[in-house]
Amino acid sequence: MNLRRKEQTVGAAVKNLIQHLGLEEKLRLMQVEDIWRKTMGENIAQHTLKIDSKQSTLMIFLDSPALRQELSFGRNKILSALHEELGAEIFTEVKFL
Repeated sequence: MNLRRKEQTVGAAVKNLIQHLGLEEKLRLMQVEDIWRKTMGENIAQHTLKIDSKQSTLMIFLDSPALRQELSFGRNKILSALHEELGAEIFTEVKFL
């Protein structure tokens, strides 16, 4: 009996499992949340209610209208910083809600 095995590295196996379970988007958002806290600082992170995405738009929900307004002025710079930390340009837009 000849059994064929498809050998792969542990990293590749985990990546395939994540894809198979449909967890890619959830893991990416967890990574974005960590980067957001690190990049923007603890004070802004405390005012962040939720981070989500829809298609290629990153949505940051904040509890302060004034902070929402202030961050929207620097949206391009913030998006660039997030992309640099992520190592890829995943989002085309960031919205502060």
